[in-house]
Amino acid sequence: MEFLGTSEADLLKVAVHLRSGNLVVWHSLRYYGLSASGYDRFAVERLYRAKRRDAGEALAVHALDVDDARRYGHLNDLAGAFWPGYLSLVVEKTGEVADFVTSGMPSVLLSCAEGLAYSLPATARTMIVSSSANISGMPPATTMAEVREFIANAGAPIGAVVGDGPCPVNAPTTIVSTITEPPTILREGAVPSDAIRRIAPEVVVRERVKKPPARTGAAPALPGTA
Repeated sequence: MEFLGTSEADLLKVAVHLRSGNLVVWHSLRYYGLSASGYDRFAVERLYRAKRRDAGEALAVHALDVDDARRYGHLNDLAGAFWPGYLSLVVEKTGEVADFVTSGMPSVLLSCAEGLAYSLPATARTMIVSSSANISGMPPATTMAEVREFIANAGAPIGAVVGDGPCPVNAPTTIVSTITEPPTILREGAVPSDAIRRIAPEVVVRERVKKPPARTGAAPALPGTA
């Protein structure tokens, strides 16, 4: 396993890991992510094993930008308004996304963020599927000590860890489903509902949705986050 920085040379090494079917843990402002190539069934299966997670739970796809995301799902105006940023969208998937990524569901959770979440698809030139770096049911890793604990208990080997340091942003991403009628906020977070309604006035908030604690309790049972 390699511990890598964010230099161009190191990111090229990360790209090799991903295209070779290896798993990569990477730092973000919210938590450490765990990624694989979405075109590699065996890599995706390894990701599930690493997290000791039920393969029936779908993963998230990280897009480079809005145009890249259109390869994977059918978007609405929210993507153009808030990406890159802390908004994830559940959308109808395209044929580019295999059923083993979405556990057979016709929808996919798409994200487009800054930092390494941008650098990985830009450098690797493959579909980046992700979850949080944690054993399923446990809180996502937010420090390097927690990353090392996750790696020690993971059910499959990790190829590389990219970046380091704490994850200072407490607010989770906001998740909006565009496959419901009307579109529905599944999880409130960093992008407030008022801002979303300025773009899509028809959006509703799912009943009893609450902002989850960012650092305590079990990981949320939403696609790509458990």
